[in-house]
Amino acid sequence: MPTPPQGDIVLGMLAPAIPGRNTFKDINKTVPVNQTKFYNSIIVGCNKHDFATSKVIRFFSRHFGSTSLGCDPSEIKHTEATLHELTPDIHFSATNFSKDKEGRKHAIQSYMQCSHFDEFLKAVFITPSKNGFSLKQ
Repeated sequence: MPTPPQGDIVLGMLAPAIPGRNTFKDINKTVPVNQTKFYNSIIVGCNKHDFATSKVIRFFSRHFGSTSLGCDPSEIKHTEATLHELTPDIHFSATNFSKDKEGRKHAIQSYMQCSHFDEFLKAVFITPSKNGFSLKQ
């Protein structure tokens, strides 16, 4: 059964424990070939100090896979370049939580205490328009 058509899609990920480029390299294969793609934005909240994404103990990297999108600035840049190559009009942005002491835990409650949390939410729920900003429906 094909994926039903959707309106604009915004993907917001807070400290995603996934690889970036490998995750999105097939983004154009998620809808049938003749169907319009509706990906509007991909927003990433990253934090090089989050214990779950940074894998302070390197032993875990071999056993649990790459978590680089949530903590590695170079992976974020490479992911953005890959997305723009595959889908040129997609909006990609990242909010850096690395300077907030509260963001060292992986729990949403910790991120909610960070000074950049409102910035992340605005990026996910408010979209730029020609006349300023508008709430995403």
